[in-house]
Amino acid sequence: MPALTPKLRFPEFNQSEGWDADGLGEVAHFITEKVPIEQIRIESYVSTENIIADFGGVIPASKLPTTGTITRYKTGDVLVSNIRPYLKKVWVADREGGASNDVIVIRAQKTLLRQYLSCLLQSDNFIKYVMTGAKGVKMPRGDLGLMKEFPALY
Repeated sequence: MPALTPKLRFPEFNQSEGWDADGLGEVAHFITEKVPIEQIRIESYVSTENIIADFGGVIPASKLPTTGTITRYKTGDVLVSNIRPYLKKVWVADREGGASNDVIVIRAQKTLLRQYLSCLLQSDNFIKYVMTGAKGVKMPRGDLGLMKEFPALY
């Protein structure tokens, strides 16, 4: 991929090399750490049902699953609902907790600022990209492998 160079407004950047580009899976961790549901309080549980559409945040969960394990998330992680991605249910965690298995937890590596990662994932470009590989008609799901290939420019 050729280097992308933004319009330079400051002379000190005239000799810069441009932007780097990697797949999202190269610059962010897709978290798989599980925790028993008994270790999570309802106030810190996130599922596809309590993430608000159109990047609107979260509302309190109405219930916890009764058994099993869920994915642990940390403050600053980006949580993406993997069911019906077109609803734009993406939330940046402001606390630690657990997420249902239908929520993908993504954490920035050192290459990216976590604030920048949240901007990348809370964008129409990311949602459109995910929808190109979504599987299913009634309740399409994003393809995790395709998400990891999403071009992250930095």
